[in-house]
Amino acid sequence: MSKNVSDARVLSAQILAAMVKNVLLVIIGMGIAYPTILIPSLLKETEINLTITKNDISWIASTELICIILGSIGSGVCTQYLGRKRFMQVLTVPLCIIWLTFTFCNQIWQVYLGLALYGICQGLVESPVMSYVAEVTQPRLRGILSATNTLSVMFGVFLEFCLGTLLSWRNAACASTIVPICAFILLCFIPESPHWLMMHNKLKKTQKSLAWLRGWTNIENVNEEFQEMCRNHSMAEDQKDTNVNFNIRNYFKKNFYRPLLLVSFVAFLSTFSGFMTLQTYAVSIFHTLQVPINEFYATIILGVVQFIGCSITIVLIKYCGKRIMIFISMIGLAICECVVGFYAYSKNTNNLIFRDEIELRSSLTETRWIPLTFLILLSFFGSCGLRSLPWILICEIYTHETRALLELNANDGDETPNEPTAAAQEEIVEVLIIEYKNPKAPEPKKRSGRQQIIKAAKTAPNDASTYPLRVWNFFSVLCLLLYYSALLYVSTTSIIRFQFGIACSFASTMEVTRLLMKVHSFVRSNVPKVLRHKPNKDKQLYPKFYNYLYFLFAPTAIYQDVYPRNKEKTNWKNVVTGSIEFLIGFVLLSYIFDTGFVRHLQDFGLKPFPPGDIIMIIFQSFPYGLLIVVTIFYLGLHVWLNVFSEMLGFSDRLFYKVIFLHIWKK
Repeated sequence: MSKNVSDARVLSAQILAAMVKNVLLVIIGMGIAYPTILIPSLLKETEINLTITKNDISWIASTELICIILGSIGSGVCTQYLGRKRFMQVLTVPLCIIWLTFTFCNQIWQVYLGLALYGICQGLVESPVMSYVAEVTQPRLRGILSATNTLSVMFGVFLEFCLGTLLSWRNAACASTIVPICAFILLCFIPESPHWLMMHNKLKKTQKSLAWLRGWTNIENVNEEFQEMCRNHSMAEDQKDTNVNFNIRNYFKKNFYRPLLLVSFVAFLSTFSGFMTLQTYAVSIFHTLQVPINEFYATIILGVVQFIGCSITIVLIKYCGKRIMIFISMIGLAICECVVGFYAYSKNTNNLIFRDEIELRSSLTETRWIPLTFLILLSFFGSCGLRSLPWILICEIYTHETRALLELNANDGDETPNEPTAAAQEEIVEVLIIEYKNPKAPEPKKRSGRQQIIKAAKTAPNDASTYPLRVWNFFSVLCLLLYYSALLYVSTTSIIRFQFGIACSFASTMEVTRLLMKVHSFVRSNVPKVLRHKPNKDKQLYPKFYNYLYFLFAPTAIYQDVYPRNKEKTNWKNVVTGSIEFLIGFVLLSYIFDTGFVRHLQDFGLKPFPPGDIIMIIFQSFPYGLLIVVTIFYLGLHVWLNVFSEMLGFSDRLFYKVIFLHIWKK
C-alpha cells in the first residue's frame, strides 16, 4: 500500500462500509421490536377484523422468530449467487413492502403474513451481513466491527420503541419505510466484496473495490495486495479440488463439534435467559407490575439501556475478556430475575394482564419502582455480553475447515466462500437419492445411484457459469421436499376431516404412495444425467413432459426414457373387463372389512374384552384377512397393472418380476 495514504483514511473507508451495512441491521432491529408495539395496540383495536385473543398474542410474538429458519436456509445460496452488496440491496425492497403491509392492513391474516415475511428476510440478511463485514475489513478491525452487528440491532429496537411511543402502530410502520429506502440508497455508494468479485473472475472490479476499501486510493497502490489475493484464491481452488471427498467422520472431529457446542450453548443462554421475552412483552409486563410511569415510555428506557449495554460490550470485551463479561451478564440476570420474581409473588401476580382489566392506583409508592428498576437492569445485563457474544464467537473460533461444514448457508469471507454451498448441495443430493442401477446397461464396475450422483457432483464444472444451476438445484430440492410433505399432509388431513370409509381411505393412501414412488424414481433416475451434463455438448439434457406423464401411469416403478410398446391396437374389451373386475373386487373388499372386522371391533375400548374373546376374534378374523390379502394382490398386482398396460400399449409384462424381485432387493 502506498505510504501517502494515511492509516486514518484506511480505517475510515472500512468503517464507513461496515456502518452502511449496519443500516440493514437497524431495519432488522425495528422489525424485532415491532411486535412489542403491535400486541398492546391490537388489543385496543376497535376494528372487528383486527381483534385478537390471548392465543393470537403468542403467535404474533413468535411468528417472526419461527420464520427466520426458512430465510436462513436460502441465505448462503442467494448471497453466493447475487453477491453480498447486491443481495443486501435486493432485501431492502421486500422490507419496505412489509412495512407498507402493516400500514394498510385491515385483516389479521395480513399482520401474520407481514410478520412471517419479515422473519424470512431477517434470516436472509444473516449471510450477506456476516460475509461482507468479514471480507471488506482488515483483521485488526474485524472483531470490533462484527460486534457492531448487535449494536445496530439494538439501535433499531430503540428507534422503533420511540416511534411506537409517539405514533400509532400504523403510523409507526409507515415511518419505518424510510429506513429501507435510505439503506438502498446508501448501499449504492459502497463497493462489492473484493473476495466475491475475485471468486467470479471480475478482476478489474476487484482492484477498484480493494482500492476503495484501502482509503479511496489508486489501483496501483493496492497491486501488491491484489496479487497476494490472487495467489490465495488459486491455492484455495487447488485445495478444494483435493478435498472433494467428504466423510461423515468429519462431524465427530474436535475442531467441528467443540465450536458448534460452544456457540450453540451460548446462543441457548442468550435466547432463554429471559431478556428476549421481556423485550417482546415489555408493555404488558410493565402494565401488569404497575410501574409508576407510562408503559411506552418505559420501553424507550429499555431500548436506551440495551444500546448502552451493547456499546459497553464493544469497549470492555478487549480488556475484560469474553469469559468475565458473560459471567457478569449471567449473574446480573439471575439477581434481577429473582428480585422481579419475588416482587410478583408478593403481589400475587400470576399472569400477564394484556388488557386494561385493572385500574392502576394513582398513588405512587416506593415499591412500584422496584420492578421498573430491576427490569431495566435485566435488559442491561442481557445486552452487556450475553447478547453480543454468539456473533463474536462465530467470527473468531471457527477454523477454515469447520466453516465449510458449520455455515452451509452463511459464507464467512474466506478465500473459498463457495465451499459451503457446494458441500450443502452434495449432502442434500446424497441424502435424497436412493440406490439405482439400470439392469439393461451393465457397467464394468457396479455403482449405485448414490455413488453415481456423488461422482457426478464432484466431477461437475465448478466455475462461475454453474452457479445459476446450483441455485436452481438447491431450491428444486427444497421444493421437492415441500411437495412430498404437502402431499402427505393434505391426503392424511383430508381422510380425517371428511371421514372417508375404509375402502376410500385405503385407495387414497395407496394412490398417494404410488405417486410419491413415481416422482422419486423419476428424480433419482435423472439427477445423475443432469450432474454429468456438459454444456454445449449434450443435445438433450432433460426428459420431455410426455415421458414423465407416460411413466406416471405405466405399470412400472423404474423410470426409462423409452419403454417397449405394443404394435397392435388397444384391446378395449380387456380394458373394460379388467375395470369391472377391479370395481367388483373393490366393493368386495369394503364388504369384507365391514362384516369381518368392523362388527368385531366396533365396541373396542367401550367395554372390556376378556383374553378368551380376543383369541376368538383373532381366529374368526383369520379367514377374512387371508381373503383380503389374496384379493388385494389380485386386484393391485394383476388386474390394475394389466388394464393400464393395455391402455398405454406397454408391452413389457414382466412387472411381476420387477415388483417382487427388483424392488424387494433394493
